[in-house]
Amino acid sequence: MKLISSILAFIFHPLLMLTYGTFLVIASNPFAFGVSNPWDKLPLVIVSLAYTFFLPLIGVIFMVFLKLIPNFQMMKKEDRIGPLIIVVIFYTWFFINLYHNPDVHVSLHVWILGSLIAVSIAFFFNVFTKISLHMVGAGGLVGILLLLFMYFDADFVRFQSFQIHIFVLAILAILVAGAIGSSRLQLKAHRVPDIYGGALVGVVSQLIALRILV
Repeated sequence: MKLISSILAFIFHPLLMLTYGTFLVIASNPFAFGVSNPWDKLPLVIVSLAYTFFLPLIGVIFMVFLKLIPNFQMMKKEDRIGPLIIVVIFYTWFFINLYHNPDVHVSLHVWILGSLIAVSIAFFFNVFTKISLHMVGAGGLVGILLLLFMYFDADFVRFQSFQIHIFVLAILAILVAGAIGSSRLQLKAHRVPDIYGGALVGVVSQLIALRILV
């Protein structure tokens, strides 16, 4: 069971969630991004992966190498302060670059700003408790899928000939979020309030971003 929990924690790592969401937003309405096939926007997804995963990861590696934090697990909330600052910086950089790009639809602006707000709120709450960053990411993904369905009138997420209704995908995301939360409890990485708190921060942050940008 712990092996499955560890695999889930790796696949749905918080730093990967923004890139997953970026591809789903594009796939929900590729025509809004000037393409008919979401894979044509793969360079944008790769840029997202670079800004929000690889560059923050390199920063954390340097922090471990310089012994500013003890390890990659960051078991104490104090260990996460520096890495969270790094993530906020790169998320901000990524959002600013995309916000001034006329080829990027507002739905993606909402997703990225919501993710930035979520990490910033998590950084604040990290002073008091070790809020689950995995659940912040999972909650944000649920939030943007619901917004795509309810506000941006997206019906399907399309992958060439395969398509899935976005509401069904949102339900699946909720189930995945539940599995992620259970895995974090199984690994004794968080307490129950940290799990629910992280999910709430993720969802609410998307609503805040929508309110700001639309």
